[in-house]
Amino acid sequence: MVGYLKPNFKGAPKEYKREYKSFYCGLCKALKSQYSYLGILSLNYEITAFLILLSGLREEKNKVFHGSCTITPFVPVAYIDYFQDDLICTANLSVLISHYEIKDNLQDIGGLKWNVINKLMAKKVNKSINFLQDDYIKIDNAVYSYYKTEKDKTTNFQDILESDGNLIESFLSPLIKNYDEKTTGLLLKLANLLGQWIYLIDACDDLEDDIKNGNFNPFLLMDNSEDAKFVIKSIQTEISETINKLPINYYKELIEYIFVENLKQAILF
Repeated sequence: MVGYLKPNFKGAPKEYKREYKSFYCGLCKALKSQYSYLGILSLNYEITAFLILLSGLREEKNKVFHGSCTITPFVPVAYIDYFQDDLICTANLSVLISHYEIKDNLQDIGGLKWNVINKLMAKKVNKSINFLQDDYIKIDNAVYSYYKTEKDKTTNFQDILESDGNLIESFLSPLIKNYDEKTTGLLLKLANLLGQWIYLIDACDDLEDDIKNGNFNPFLLMDNSEDAKFVIKSIQTEISETINKLPINYYKELIEYIFVENLKQAILF
């Protein structure tokens, strides 16, 4: 999860940005409440986007409160209730996701900076693990499976794509509870598709450097870039179709903008 679901609101209705910021600021306040100021470093665009989607499925619309920014207290902001269960869960998931990203950077980049950050976040991560309990075990197993698949010399394109889809599905599944069977199935499918899409768009960005440095890139397993573009666009179509099947009550235009229109703006190769 690297910020590819951060929406570009240029040219979009101002209401979209206002609604989005109320969730983003709500998550920021939840992280501060649960993990102090250090927790704010774990703010996550993908988690924010999924939180908006889940809120759109509720029977009642989120109430919006007004107060000061967590980081710059003199700036007024609007935010949703950050003590509700979904926000507390997303805060814990955000910290856990940061933990895995820090471990990646520590292994790939190393250096004093990432060692210090890793030590600072160690206690925060333990709190997140204790909160998530069995969900953490499923997530950690999915992370292990993903890395194992990526390092396997016999891995094919579909294997690595499926593994990453399962990884993101595991991260988001703690939020997908108390829904009917059909809705749960659609949300899990959507989480898996988003995982695949994010992985491939990230691979697009890294392709040139990976070729230069001899690193693994899933597109090197394919015959040509046109095949890769076709796969990405097919996933985008599936995401759009899945969104349309969900019983969305609120934020429908914003949700479609984030998960459909925003994805179309991704630059391919």
